[in-house]
Amino acid sequence: MLSLLVYWIIRASLKAYPMGLRLWRIPQDLRIIRRGGGEGGALDRPDVNSSFSDDGDDDTVRIGILGASNIAKFAVLWPALKDTAAENVVVHAVASRDGAKARKYADSAGIPNAYEGYQKVLEDPKVDAVYIGLPSELHFMWAKRAILAGKHVLVEKPLTLNYHEAEVLRDLIASQERYNHQNQEEVKEETALDRTKNKKTKKKKKKKKK
Repeated sequence: MLSLLVYWIIRASLKAYPMGLRLWRIPQDLRIIRRGGGEGGALDRPDVNSSFSDDGDDDTVRIGILGASNIAKFAVLWPALKDTAAENVVVHAVASRDGAKARKYADSAGIPNAYEGYQKVLEDPKVDAVYIGLPSELHFMWAKRAILAGKHVLVEKPLTLNYHEAEVLRDLIASQERYNHQNQEEVKEETALDRTKNKKTKKKKKKKKK
């Protein structure tokens, strides 16, 4: 009986440890990520660049944030600044329904672009991926719009409010992938034709020179 009790105590402790560790780190993360308190507080990043830059090569992934929310600081800003695996990732823009709020958020986080209205992020050709940190009831609508705009999409949980909406997004992504694959094949065919034409043109020029 005693051994069984010890077993359950140890098992419960092991299960509780990760959660306890995570809870213990929250105050530290808050001090690191946010300075000065309140929404839109400045990011504390003493050992990284003070802002994101629009400069970058073709391998750079530019993220647009929908919603000037605190959760985006944990989910996007902090990893993009600190994670060495994300060295080619920059936060390019943030959008809010309130333009002044978006500008204040962008200034505090060193984001180069601030938009009034979420649609402007989707219309920005430089944005490769979108993070949706809006209220849950808006996730489906803006995820759908982002997919149709050709953006990669990261949605804060829950993805949708029900199974049907999730199915719609799944089918939409599948159709977009088929469309993109078809376009890639057409581009390959056009490139192959161009190369063939160039070769024929070069051969004709050589014959004329002779």
